[in-house]
Amino acid sequence: MKRGFRVAFLLLASVAFGKQRHHLPPQAPLPDQVLRAKSVFLLSKTEAIFYDQAYKRLKEWGRFQLVNDPEKADVILVLTTERSYLGSTVHQGEYSGATIARYSQNLRLVILDPRTKLEVWTEERPRRLALREKNREKEKMLAVDDLISRLRERLAQPE
Repeated sequence: MKRGFRVAFLLLASVAFGKQRHHLPPQAPLPDQVLRAKSVFLLSKTEAIFYDQAYKRLKEWGRFQLVNDPEKADVILVLTTERSYLGSTVHQGEYSGATIARYSQNLRLVILDPRTKLEVWTEERPRRLALREKNREKEKMLAVDDLISRLRERLAQPE
C-alpha cells in the first residue's frame, strides 16, 4: 500500500513539476526588412568552406537572389566564427597541476541592413569539434546547413 502511494506521488510530482521546466517563449517574427528581402549579399569573415557551403545552400533554396554588390542587396548575410573562453581545468594525478583552457567555437549568421550596417537579426550555432580533417570539414558544413535551416524555418513561420 505504501509503495503504491509513493509511486503515485512520484508520478504526479514528475508530471506537475516536469512541465514547468523548459518553457521557451514563442519565436518572434523576423523584422519586416528580412521578411520582404528578395536579394542578399553573402559575406564571410571566416574560412572559405563556410562561404562555399552557405552559397550552395542559398542557391538550392532559391528564396533569395544572390548579388555581388552590397548596395544592390535588400539585406547582407554575414558569416563569422567566434571563439569563447569557457574556463580552465586543473588536472590531478600524473599531470597534477596542469591547467588546460577550454574554448568553444560558434558559427554566427548575422543579417545586416545594407544602408545602416546595423544588425537586424543574428543566429548562432556552436561548432562541434573533430580530430580528423575530413570530419572537421563535415562539421563546418553541418554548422552552415543548420544556420540556413533555422533561417528557413523562421521565414516560413506564419505572421
